[in-house]
Formats: sequence, C-alpha cells, structure tokens
Amino acid sequence: MCRDLIEWSDVIKLRYGSNREDCPILYSYMKEYTRLIATTFHGCRLDNCHSTPLWFAQEIMDYARQINNNFYINAELFTGNILIDNYFLNEIGINSLVRESCRAFDPYNLGEIVLSVSSSDPIGSFIQSNVRPLLSSKPYSWFYDQTHDNPSEIERRSVEDVLPRSACVSFANCSIGSNRGYDELVPHHIHVVYETRFYPKWGYQYQQTNQQTGMISIKKVLNKFHIDLAQQGFTQVRFNFTSKKLTF
Repeated sequence: MCRDLIEWSDVIKLRYGSNREDCPILYSYMKEYTRLIATTFHGCRLDNCHSTPLWFAQEIMDYARQINNNFYINAELFTGNILIDNYFLNEIGINSLVRESCRAFDPYNLGEIVLSVSSSDPIGSFIQSNVRPLLSSKPYSWFYDQTHDNPSEIERRSVEDVLPRSACVSFANCSIGSNRGYDELVPHHIHVVYETRFYPKWGYQYQQTNQQTGMISIKKVLNKFHIDLAQQGFTQVRFNFTSKKLTF
C-alpha cells in the first residue's frame, strides 16, 4: 500500500496505525497531551483534521469530553467534499469548521464562500413560524480573513485587496476572525515556528498608537457592523450570480 507524504519542514507525520495497540507509546503520549489541553482550555483547534486517522480523533476527542463535557472542537477540515466533511463532523463531534477567505482567488469565488459559510434563512422569508420542520443544516463556520499559517495576502495579491476582502468577510452570517499581522498590514509572512520577535505591546497606554497602525481602526468599525447585523437579526444572504456582485 502506498503512503503519501507531504513534506513540511516544521511538521512530523505520526503513524498512529489502525488501533491503539499498533503504537501504544504514541497513543498514551497523545492521550496525556489531550488531558492537559482539556483541563487547561475550553476547547481546541484540530489542524489538518482530515489527515488524522478517524478512529484516533474519535477516541481522543471523546476522552477530552469525558474530562470537560462542553469541550469545544474547532477543526481545519479541507477535504473538498461536503459529504466527507459531514462524515468527519458527525463521527468526531466537531462544533465548527475553519474557513479562510484566502482560498478565494477572485471576487466571484469569494462571494460563493461568504454564502456557503453563512447560516442563512431563505431569501424572502419575512415571517418565521414558531414551529419549523427539522431540516439538515450545514456545519457552523469560523470564517477568517487570514489564519496564523497563511502567507501574507499583500505578498500574494496586493495591499488594495486586503480591505474589501475584510469587508466581505464581515458580512458573513457566522463567526469571523483575523490575525494581527493581517490587520496591521504586515507585508510578509510571519512564520509561526521560526519567528522570534514580539508584537508591539497592546494596552490602554498604547491604544491610540495601535489604532493608527494598518487598518486596526477600520477593522474595529467592520467588527462592530458585523455584530450589529447579528443583533438586529439580519440572517439572509444572497449572492447575485448574474452581475457577480454581492448583495446583502
């Protein structure tokens, strides 16, 4: 049987086998690591969840929830198939999925992603009945401008791309996120493994200075707008495919 290996300089691919008996030392080590996570934090992010054996992810996440019944699981799951995504969701008990705007390579594709991650009601559903039929729903998403391990969008595209992309993300009807390097318009990739420098301090005495950095003040407005849309009950999102423009 062929075993494919994607070489990353900062990652070691672990061979868990098909059950705990195949590698008991590794299983025990990861179980203890999970215990520390579940007793320290309210949840975790499963990076590359699709590359971890399903049986192992099931057992380890079940163990985490034995320790903490409300343990939240946010997963990076890029199978490219919604049916496979749903299978992982149901088998592991995943609460939400990581979704990234940088995976869109044109405005049309970005609009499709905004629509796909939004938990939206049908367009024109002005009156909602108190009793609604039980229907299948898509998984909940955390939609990011850029995550910690994405390359800089300024390097990949342009600085002019950053603000309209963030505006589109803020319209999504789901949780949204970003990172400080993106918001401060850092023009290069901040490597999560090899970077040793610290971010500038953030606090009351530095607040005025930091708000003038990059697009921090603009993101504050966009984030408030995102919250206002949610609190006021705007749940319908429509993408106009004919003109390739976003309509909210």
